[in-house]
Amino acid sequence: MITAVLLLCPIFSASNELPNDPIIESVDRIEINTFLDEQDRPIFQQFIFYELSNIGYIAIDWRLKKCEPQISNRDGYVYMRFIDSSDGHRLIKSPYISYTFTHYDPELLNRKLWPIEKRPGLKKPYKKNYKRHSGKGFEKIYEAQP
Repeated sequence: MITAVLLLCPIFSASNELPNDPIIESVDRIEINTFLDEQDRPIFQQFIFYELSNIGYIAIDWRLKKCEPQISNRDGYVYMRFIDSSDGHRLIKSPYISYTFTHYDPELLNRKLWPIEKRPGLKKPYKKNYKRHSGKGFEKIYEAQP
């Protein structure tokens, strides 16, 4: 069973090493959406991250669900830890989480309210660079993405 889970989950990096710390941030609402076809069969699942604005909840970013997230409740907040296929792993804090099952894509519908070009998105990960260290091999340097 563990082997199957490892094969289904994306690997964190090409070197198969886990980053020390997850990318941590807060959003106003997390939605775990299951998109269903006409026969109510699940087609895909996605995580949608919202911020509250004067026009309502606007989607700031979304991710397709690749692995089961770890969800915990603490101090009146929901904490969702998941593997982001391109960015390593993330820890998102939110006061609200909702589970929805729809025949439409709520993220796509939200684009009419707030276009994708205006979305701030989730934080960008640190970029790994390696520089030669005087006689001690290579040293990892982490730089913030612009």
